[in-house]
Amino acid sequence: MEEAKSLHRLDGWDVALDRYSRACRLILTARESFHDWRSSDRTALSGAVTQLRLLETRIERAMQSPPQNRKTPNFDSLNKILSKEIDALTKVEAYLKVNTQAEDS
Repeated sequence: MEEAKSLHRLDGWDVALDRYSRACRLILTARESFHDWRSSDRTALSGAVTQLRLLETRIERAMQSPPQNRKTPNFDSLNKILSKEIDALTKVEAYLKVNTQAEDS
């Protein structure tokens, strides 16, 4: 997801779309692989997937416009959304690390 933010700045929209798809698959795999999620963690995971899908739609619509009418998506607003989701997922990751370490002890 961090890479997608850089791609936005460089107008690498096609690659950013690929990164969104990959991130969604990874998040969904994680969500289904671990069954003892806290409610807040499950919400964060689902929220991230929802936001990534909305961003995908936003970029795909912009890219479908004829080149002469095409408006480049505002990377600043896209990156703010991604940053919020990255922060939420980082909290989930930190919780998992702490609890995994506690179980291993």
